[in-house]
Amino acid sequence: MTIELPLQGAHLTGGLERVSWWNGRILTAEDMTDHQRAVDEADRRLGRTGGAGVVDGLFVSRRPDGRSVDVTAGLAVDETGETLALGTDVTVHLVPPPGPAARTPPADFVACRTVPQAATVAGTGVYLLTIASAAGSRGAAPGSAATGVGASACGPRFDVAGVQFRLVEIDIGGLAEAGGHGKGDLGVLASLRSRRRDPRLRNVIAHVLLDTLVRARSLLAPFGPPGRYTPALQRLADGGTLAACEVPLAVVVWAGDRADFVDTWAARRTPSTAPGAWPSAFIGARGSDGGLPVLLQFADHLGALVGPGVPPAGRLTREARQHFRYLPPAVLLPLVERSGQQGVDPSVFLTGLRVRDGGSMVAGRVWPLLTASLTAPVVDLDADVVLHSYTVEEAVDAGAGQPYLVLAADHLRHLATPPVEDGRPVITGVSPPGDHEIGSRITVHGRNFAVPDSHNTVTVGGARVRRFHAGTPGTALVFDVPSMPRVPRTASIVVSNEGGTADTPISVIAPVVVPQGALEIAEDLADLAGKQLDPGETVTAHWLVTALTDVPGVYTFSPLVSGSSNVPDRVWLETAAVVDDAGNEKDTFELAPATAGSGEAVRIGIRITIPVGTEQADLALRCTLVANPADPLLNRTSSLVLLTVSGKMQASDPRTTFGVPFLVGGSGGVADDGALVMAPGDRGQMLIAERFDAAATVTYTASITPATPGFWVLEQPTPGPSQEIAVEAGSPGLFGVTVRSLREDPSPSRTLRVQVSADPGGGAEGYVSFVRLRLRNS
Repeated sequence: MTIELPLQGAHLTGGLERVSWWNGRILTAEDMTDHQRAVDEADRRLGRTGGAGVVDGLFVSRRPDGRSVDVTAGLAVDETGETLALGTDVTVHLVPPPGPAARTPPADFVACRTVPQAATVAGTGVYLLTIASAAGSRGAAPGSAATGVGASACGPRFDVAGVQFRLVEIDIGGLAEAGGHGKGDLGVLASLRSRRRDPRLRNVIAHVLLDTLVRARSLLAPFGPPGRYTPALQRLADGGTLAACEVPLAVVVWAGDRADFVDTWAARRTPSTAPGAWPSAFIGARGSDGGLPVLLQFADHLGALVGPGVPPAGRLTREARQHFRYLPPAVLLPLVERSGQQGVDPSVFLTGLRVRDGGSMVAGRVWPLLTASLTAPVVDLDADVVLHSYTVEEAVDAGAGQPYLVLAADHLRHLATPPVEDGRPVITGVSPPGDHEIGSRITVHGRNFAVPDSHNTVTVGGARVRRFHAGTPGTALVFDVPSMPRVPRTASIVVSNEGGTADTPISVIAPVVVPQGALEIAEDLADLAGKQLDPGETVTAHWLVTALTDVPGVYTFSPLVSGSSNVPDRVWLETAAVVDDAGNEKDTFELAPATAGSGEAVRIGIRITIPVGTEQADLALRCTLVANPADPLLNRTSSLVLLTVSGKMQASDPRTTFGVPFLVGGSGGVADDGALVMAPGDRGQMLIAERFDAAATVTYTASITPATPGFWVLEQPTPGPSQEIAVEAGSPGLFGVTVRSLREDPSPSRTLRVQVSADPGGGAEGYVSFVRLRLRNS
């Protein structure tokens, strides 16, 4: 009967009943149960606003034993609006495992009581693995028997909402007939119970459940009654095979005593509230939601045929018609062109199909083509259909990664290539993308370019291109960006020939010139000399950095801390910052070329706070050349500055410079933290240079600390330690210190210290310089 209501008249039938709370009311367990039911019902109503289906996760995969599956954590919503959350990955046994079954205590709040009890597997057949809500109790809470009738002295502390899994056998043949599948598909499905199963079985089962034929044929009479378009899974729900409170996760095909295969995308659906009738069944969210599983199911099925674990010989012999009756209207086929790649051989895979070579298409058309394919009818390979294959220009030109072929149905070919022009040149893209340096090689992709390339007039920013490299006649012009004034700037590539003119803009920048030479890094700690460092104090250590290079370069600088006592190195680094000579935080500097010994150095510092509770640490400045971070002479770490808490700082005079340490044969080298790494038996060396305007004499000493015998040894150099070395005016006094590793050293704090004492002569005051270098074997 029809209920008649006046305006603003309250209609309470079917409304949500919430417990009314008021002072003096006696509270019972039944009241709390009613309150919880009202909350649960409100949540379910909210859940129904998004529709039923799998929201995230819950992917199903067959385990090697074939008698169980893995299900990943995830979330789903059933038809009642109940959320089904699986918090962790689980293994679900499709047949009872050995041992007694676990018992779940009952609970009061159970949303789904309508899931039929069914055996796990009833033999060979097609099954759906579903997830539904379940509940149990956890913990215990005391009660009081004095509170009245029905009271208990003890009860559960929590009622826990969980999930359960069920395996539901379905009549796949009946669904196929209802979905308009003919004798050919019914024969494929019947082969499940024969000794020789048709290899197209997985494909046909998937398309029965994905409603591909029903959707395509409904377009012939789109204005029929809404019930005309009934999805297969909805038919199972209408017939009582599926309960409203369970959500399908995957198809499990059982043959003999184990699962033959598991197909997730054949049964998985995305939540949607769009109606199933015209036009939303074919366009919009409902339309694309129906087409996306078709594409994903094909990709998953193809991966099982040519993916990991499949021998190369098996991949190369796969034919589409042997394994697929239906294809999505547009797919990407991975190709095998190099050893180890997983894909198909198109000359074999496309055997027996009417495939026309569509040539090349630009990458920008691939995704629009796939998007449009989600609402297009599938391709029936048993019909006399025409397919078009395309290579992607940019992917072929890049020559890297997995090559692939685009395969599209005839009714989508217009999306792969634009309409034919009247012979005018067309530019469709430029590779590589991004900025283009003067002198760098680029490829202009397009159509209707004159053949040979020299019959095209090509300019970039007005500068004529005089020479072309080998490209693709008519569709790709390859050349070097010519020189032009006023860069960087946006410049137009213009291609002209007898058919007309085409142009496209690109960004042109000046060529990047990488500096060549070396860096000198000298300590400049005069303002800290003799200073006592206290916990919590902030100090700044400076270095003088000189670029002995041919051209300017941009460098980044960062602090390094090692050998910290009592506190981790990172505690020091949390307060460390690179600063310029004025104390401003700055980690990137452009260093101009300097003449050796001219004093044209940049003063760079590290500001750092001494942590409380530490005794000492080594601090170093790391320099990286942005244009070439692999050059060892221009990517350096300074010598180690020892920061001793409550001790006085020692300052090394910057007039002595120390070269980059290096190995004399062997394997290893200088690590990012500046340590010299060498294997036992190898030898490493450090060069030392003194430069004076007048003649001078220097002496040096070298030592390894801690001085544990048997691990490292200083080889006898010439000149030797403490021997006076004469340095002529204006020339560098070069000498070296060599250290050899005897055996694997367990100490992480072994340090080589070289001290140089200089007497400039002529009455000038002498000075002392030193360097500390970490040594290790790995």
